[in-house]
Amino acid sequence: MIMRSKSLNIIDSNEYTNLYKKLSYRGWRKNEPLDSTKLISNPLSLKQSVELLVENRIVMDISADIYRVYNKLLPNFLIEKLCNLEEGYLDELNDRYPNLISLNKERIRRA
Repeated sequence: MIMRSKSLNIIDSNEYTNLYKKLSYRGWRKNEPLDSTKLISNPLSLKQSVELLVENRIVMDISADIYRVYNKLLPNFLIEKLCNLEEGYLDELNDRYPNLISLNKERIRRA
Protein backbone atom coordinates (compact mmCIF):
# COMPACT_ATOMS: atom_id res chain seq x y z
CA MET A 1 0.00 0.00 0.00
CA ILE A 2 2.86 2.35 0.83
CA MET A 3 4.70 1.57 -2.38
CA ARG A 4 1.52 1.95 -4.40
CA SER A 5 0.86 5.35 -2.81
CA LYS A 6 4.39 6.41 -3.67
CA SER A 7 4.09 5.24 -7.27
CA LEU A 8 0.82 7.20 -7.64
CA ASN A 9 2.53 10.30 -6.16
CA ILE A 10 0.05 10.40 -3.28
CA ILE A 11 2.91 10.57 -0.79
CA ASP A 12 6.38 12.04 -1.20
CA SER A 13 9.74 10.41 -0.48
CA ASN A 14 9.88 11.62 3.13
CA GLU A 15 6.43 10.23 3.97
CA TYR A 16 7.37 7.01 2.19
CA THR A 17 10.49 6.62 4.33
CA ASN A 18 8.65 7.52 7.54
CA LEU A 19 5.86 5.01 6.89
CA TYR A 20 8.35 2.19 6.30
CA LYS A 21 10.20 3.15 9.49
CA LYS A 22 6.91 2.97 11.43
CA LEU A 23 6.20 -0.45 9.93
CA SER A 24 9.59 -1.70 11.03
CA TYR A 25 9.28 -0.17 14.51
CA ARG A 26 5.92 -1.85 15.11
CA GLY A 27 7.20 -5.18 13.80
CA TRP A 28 4.66 -5.30 11.00
CA ARG A 29 7.23 -6.03 8.31
CA LYS A 30 7.71 -9.50 9.76
CA ASN A 31 4.08 -10.28 10.58
CA GLU A 32 0.77 -8.78 9.59
CA PRO A 33 -1.07 -7.05 12.47
CA LEU A 34 -3.71 -9.77 13.11
CA ASP A 35 -1.75 -12.86 12.01
CA SER A 36 -1.25 -14.12 15.55
CA THR A 37 -4.92 -13.76 16.59
CA LYS A 38 -6.76 -15.00 13.50
CA LEU A 39 -6.82 -18.76 12.97
CA ILE A 40 -6.23 -20.18 9.52
CA SER A 41 -9.17 -22.24 8.33
CA ASN A 42 -8.74 -25.62 6.68
CA PRO A 43 -9.79 -25.79 3.02
CA LEU A 44 -13.15 -27.52 2.66
CA SER A 45 -14.19 -27.21 -0.98
CA LEU A 46 -11.61 -29.60 -2.39
CA LYS A 47 -12.28 -32.16 0.34
CA GLN A 48 -16.03 -31.98 -0.21
CA SER A 49 -15.67 -32.24 -3.99
CA VAL A 50 -13.44 -35.33 -3.76
CA GLU A 51 -15.83 -36.97 -1.29
CA LEU A 52 -18.78 -36.15 -3.55
CA LEU A 53 -17.06 -37.66 -6.59
CA VAL A 54 -16.17 -40.81 -4.66
CA GLU A 55 -19.60 -41.23 -3.04
CA ASN A 56 -21.31 -40.98 -6.43
CA ARG A 57 -18.76 -43.39 -7.93
CA ILE A 58 -17.64 -40.91 -10.56
CA VAL A 59 -13.97 -41.18 -9.58
CA MET A 60 -12.73 -44.30 -7.86
CA ASP A 61 -8.94 -44.30 -8.13
CA ILE A 62 -7.71 -40.74 -8.05
CA SER A 63 -4.00 -41.57 -8.22
CA ALA A 64 -4.54 -43.69 -11.35
CA ASP A 65 -6.60 -40.93 -12.97
CA ILE A 66 -3.88 -38.37 -12.23
CA TYR A 67 -1.30 -40.73 -13.72
CA ARG A 68 -3.41 -41.33 -16.82
CA VAL A 69 -4.05 -37.63 -17.48
CA TYR A 70 -0.82 -35.99 -16.29
CA ASN A 71 1.63 -38.92 -16.39
CA LYS A 72 2.58 -38.21 -12.75
CA LEU A 73 2.30 -40.87 -10.09
CA LEU A 74 1.24 -39.43 -6.73
CA PRO A 75 0.93 -41.63 -3.64
CA ASN A 76 -2.42 -41.72 -1.87
CA PHE A 77 -1.09 -40.14 1.31
CA LEU A 78 0.06 -37.07 -0.66
CA ILE A 79 -3.30 -36.67 -2.39
CA GLU A 80 -5.03 -37.02 0.98
CA LYS A 81 -2.79 -34.33 2.45
CA LEU A 82 -3.33 -31.94 -0.47
CA CYS A 83 -7.11 -32.45 -0.46
CA ASN A 84 -7.40 -32.28 3.35
CA LEU A 85 -8.87 -35.80 3.48
CA GLU A 86 -8.64 -38.08 6.48
CA GLU A 87 -5.54 -40.25 6.59
CA GLY A 88 -6.24 -43.55 4.83
CA TYR A 89 -9.41 -42.29 3.07
CA LEU A 90 -8.20 -43.27 -0.39
CA ASP A 91 -6.82 -46.60 0.85
CA GLU A 92 -10.26 -47.42 2.25
CA LEU A 93 -11.69 -47.10 -1.27
CA ASN A 94 -9.87 -50.29 -2.23
CA ASP A 95 -11.68 -52.09 0.60
CA ARG A 96 -15.09 -50.57 -0.19
CA TYR A 97 -15.08 -50.97 -3.99
CA PRO A 98 -12.40 -53.52 -4.93
CA ASN A 99 -13.97 -54.63 -8.24
CA LEU A 100 -14.52 -51.14 -9.60
CA ILE A 101 -10.97 -50.06 -8.88
CA SER A 102 -9.44 -53.15 -10.44
CA LEU A 103 -11.58 -52.63 -13.56
CA ASN A 104 -10.44 -49.02 -13.79
CA LYS A 105 -6.79 -50.07 -13.47
CA GLU A 106 -7.24 -52.65 -16.25
CA ARG A 107 -8.79 -49.99 -18.47
CA ILE A 108 -5.84 -47.67 -17.80
CA ARG A 109 -3.30 -50.38 -18.63
CA ARG A 110 -4.98 -51.01 -21.98
CA ALA A 111 -5.08 -47.31 -22.90
